[in-house]
Amino acid sequence: MHASHAVPTAGSAPSTPHTPRPLKTAQSAPTPVSGRIGTGHVPGSAPGTPSVASPSVAPLVPVALGSPSPAKAKRTYGGNRSFLANRPADLDTALSEEAQPSYSELRKAYEVDDVDDDAVRDLTEEFNFARAPEPINDMRSKGENRLFMDDIGVLLSDINNHAQSLVLRRSSALDVLQKMQEGEWVTRLRGHTETVFIALCSAQGEDPVLSATCLLFLALLAKSGGLRQLLEGEEESVVAVLKSHIDLISGPIDQGYRGKASLSIHRLRSIASGIFAGQEFGGSRGIASYVLAEAAQGSAFTPQLQASVAQEEIAVAMFRRLKDDGALLRTRMELYHNSIDLLPRDGTFDLYAVEQSLRALSRIAALSLPDRQQLSQEHDCITALLYLFVSMVAIAMDEEEEDEDLQRQAARCTVLSLLTLAPLAGEARMAEGVTAVFESAHEVEATVAAFGRLMFQRNKWPELCKPPTRERSTSPSSSPTQRNENHVNDVGTTESLDAIELLIILSPVLDWVLPTTPSAATTVATTPVSGCGKRECIFGCRCPTSVPFASLIMSLYNGKFPEGEQGRVQLLSMFLTVILTRLVVSAESNVRPIVERELAGSSWRKQLGGLRDSLLNHGSLFANFQALVGRAGGVEAEQDGDSIVYDALRELEPLIAAA
Repeated sequence: MHASHAVPTAGSAPSTPHTPRPLKTAQSAPTPVSGRIGTGHVPGSAPGTPSVASPSVAPLVPVALGSPSPAKAKRTYGGNRSFLANRPADLDTALSEEAQPSYSELRKAYEVDDVDDDAVRDLTEEFNFARAPEPINDMRSKGENRLFMDDIGVLLSDINNHAQSLVLRRSSALDVLQKMQEGEWVTRLRGHTETVFIALCSAQGEDPVLSATCLLFLALLAKSGGLRQLLEGEEESVVAVLKSHIDLISGPIDQGYRGKASLSIHRLRSIASGIFAGQEFGGSRGIASYVLAEAAQGSAFTPQLQASVAQEEIAVAMFRRLKDDGALLRTRMELYHNSIDLLPRDGTFDLYAVEQSLRALSRIAALSLPDRQQLSQEHDCITALLYLFVSMVAIAMDEEEEDEDLQRQAARCTVLSLLTLAPLAGEARMAEGVTAVFESAHEVEATVAAFGRLMFQRNKWPELCKPPTRERSTSPSSSPTQRNENHVNDVGTTESLDAIELLIILSPVLDWVLPTTPSAATTVATTPVSGCGKRECIFGCRCPTSVPFASLIMSLYNGKFPEGEQGRVQLLSMFLTVILTRLVVSAESNVRPIVERELAGSSWRKQLGGLRDSLLNHGSLFANFQALVGRAGGVEAEQDGDSIVYDALRELEPLIAAA
């Protein structure tokens, strides 16, 4: 029979319960929780007295009473292992050794300057700059420039790669021109024009399309104002490209092209039309002449460029090309007299190319002494240029012509012809036979009639010379200029022309055209002239209002000009006096009845003396004319004894003595 467990009652001492295995209470210290269970110390009792359990709560787990066992644990975690490393035996020795020098001490020892000897400065700005984010505009600009360089690099690599197909090389070259018509692309190209030109120029002569592409590239630069930058170092290459197109009449952009009209040809012509805004650009010759004319304007016509032009003889090539144009018009003057158009309508005459050629030649002849000497030797070309001058006057004054733009273009060609001939007239003394060429021009009565028409219409002509408003606004060479009393129009331009200036430009050419033989001088002096524009009057006016040519010179000699133009009026008066003197000396018997009643003086001898006094007063003005109207090519002014004024004086003295 099992013994029953006695349930403790109130007031009885608790008994030690029986446990299946002895608890090692000595290994754990008493916890404060035991007091809360009812086995803790009762306050107020003596130490060592067991506490009495609460009568209402019985202990669930028997707890051994008494102090912890003093026995030492055989094995603990802390006693067996430790996270501390063993102390090295040589630690004390290492601490006692002398420390090695630091990096900064070594730099000081070997005199390496790693300090800032400058005064202490505020690094806030540099720090903020380093930390500041890059502006978005700069980031975009860098990205666009990188894309541009990649784009142009790919195009140029295709052009320069001769192993590539011709179609790809053409397409890449045309892509360059297509992109250059965009304003932003041209602006970024400013620093790389030489690289692009060298790439396009390397293909010059290999293929007609690539050659034409190089020419249009120069035209685009001339239109955008970037030609001057390219001319600084590439003068010879530019002139060589232009010369190869001066005589070209069957290129891809010419009407005489006989090749297959491929896609590249269509793109090339479309780009050319876009460059000149739909205007007639005159084919290869017209574009090359335009580029050369722009290169010869202003300060762009440097001595280096002048030397290249003279070496390539491009001016002579242009002059000889104009000879064909003048000869063609000379054969059509008789037809024009019978009311047939002077200019052929089949496209064989390129008026735009003629105008641009004259622009370039007038500038070159004025400023380049070697070219002027070469041009003065081309006798047939000078005669043809006089025919061209006569034809342009007739077209500009034609009453039956309905094309106003054509008349304006012809008026500009008239002035440009005179600007080209004026320097050559002064150079005629150097070239044997040139004087005879000029004198032979009187045999064609149309020459005298053309000079007369131009003098009569001197007030109307400047307005005719002005290009349309659209052309003036897009022309890169047009710029407003301020006039003074001694101003003479810049050679090669016609926009600021006025009546006095026109007569000044015309006078030296007329002086050299006048013949010296009595019969020829009589023909010139008595040729009827007027300001009419009838086609049947091209060889001399037959209208009732016409007057002899000598009478026209006399009226201009006695004419009054606006005040405030003393310098230019004196220059014009000098030329008119010389021309009148030559007519009187060469054909006295026929000219005297015309001019005697209008000259000041009571007798013929006194009238001739008045001409002599006027010549003496104007003796020093010829040098000013040479400086102002196209003798700025490094040639010293002629001495007084060699000037046209003193030539006229020498011719007049015998006539005065005989009067």
